[in-house]
Amino acid sequence: MIDFNILHINSARSWGGGEQQTLYLAQGLQGKGHRVLIVGQPQSALVSRAREEGLRVFPVRMRGEWDLLAVWKLAKIIKREHIQVVHLHEAHAHALGLLATSIARKPKVVLSRKVCFPIRKNPLSKLKYRTKRIDRIIAVSEGVKSLLIKGGIRSEKIIIIHDGIDIE
Repeated sequence: MIDFNILHINSARSWGGGEQQTLYLAQGLQGKGHRVLIVGQPQSALVSRAREEGLRVFPVRMRGEWDLLAVWKLAKIIKREHIQVVHLHEAHAHALGLLATSIARKPKVVLSRKVCFPIRKNPLSKLKYRTKRIDRIIAVSEGVKSLLIKGGIRSEKIIIIHDGIDIE
């Protein structure tokens, strides 16, 4: 098995299902031998819980989708830690991560899409979703995949992976 250096970016300040899924995924990948790092908001529940679980955490203040200081910090982490895969877990992380990976020019980019509403038709949304920087988009359902395709995303870029839960 090939081990990867994987960076998960989630800019949410609160705790919800998306943050729980980020934590589950990071734990599972680390358990399979990958080197996993999480970037989250300082003092966020995700950063605290990830630390408690023994994951490597980089707190980065992210003040919106176009925070250039955060982009610079993310690019620096990507380069310094030799990140091979960047997983973007929500909208603000999506924009920041795409800019950072464009600067770092190395990693593969995976985007999770968990919401079931159409991609906005403005030029920035089109740029964010149709860029060649995204290697794969994870849709959590057939409905989300369908909306992505209607939004102009090629179906071969999309894979459906349903969210899981820890039944224990």
